[in-house]
Amino acid sequence: MPSTKPIQRSSVPKGIRVSIFRKTAPLRIEIAGIFFVAAMENQAKGSHSYERFIRKFSIFERLRRRVFAAQEKVSKMRQGRRKVWHESRRLENLETDLLHRLRDLELSFEPVVQSFASAYILLVASAEAFINEIADVELKGRSEEEFDKLSVIGKWLFLPRLLGFRKKFKLDRDPLQGFAEVVRRRNKLIHHKAQALPLEDFDPAQVLKDLGLTPQHVERGVNCVRSLVREFSLTWKGAYGPDWLYPNKNTFRRPCFFIGDRKASLVLASNKIDGARL
Repeated sequence: MPSTKPIQRSSVPKGIRVSIFRKTAPLRIEIAGIFFVAAMENQAKGSHSYERFIRKFSIFERLRRRVFAAQEKVSKMRQGRRKVWHESRRLENLETDLLHRLRDLELSFEPVVQSFASAYILLVASAEAFINEIADVELKGRSEEEFDKLSVIGKWLFLPRLLGFRKKFKLDRDPLQGFAEVVRRRNKLIHHKAQALPLEDFDPAQVLKDLGLTPQHVERGVNCVRSLVREFSLTWKGAYGPDWLYPNKNTFRRPCFFIGDRKASLVLASNKIDGARL
């Protein structure tokens, strides 16, 4: 039976009158927040999968060394014209086991790529959706049209200048520098070029590292996007940014809709967490 418990008044920020049918304050989809929270969820899922993958790779690597040792032994025995039937049979069994372990490794490798790659894609989408919402509030006419032609990095680089901010983002400093790396990794994954990976020196852990698909790389990406939104919000409206930025705070809520425009949502967020230790 559905709960009939009434809505608690304390769930509405103090001093804010909410009218569901007020036409002057329409609902908007919190798409930037939905993307950001989804990125954090993929980060957590990918970190768990990465730990499992490392365990599987360790088993695979030990077995691969045994195969190499057995291959070398059989080769030396053949050079000495010794009978190698037993050793050859043992080598065949090891090689078969290695192929099975490779399949097991594959099943643990794929979830890491899926989760971390999704996190990068969602982080870039979140950052672009957020900066576009700011531009929708602040820019009009030709300025808005020209802004839409910029890359996502260009938007974060130039909008603070267009708005006359004293504090501006720089490409050689975080958080914009870190975000540029997120975009680069996203692009490298989307436009991935296949490479031949010989089994004898196949190192999937290094492949993940080269693609930035490790817990450390993705965590840095999440933190850089969070810092971009927070620092822009502080300079723009003196707010810490939307509450979906802070999953460990009691003010956190899963994003879906917000009332009014991006400017109004930041003021509400600021009222709730102002003075909190971030």
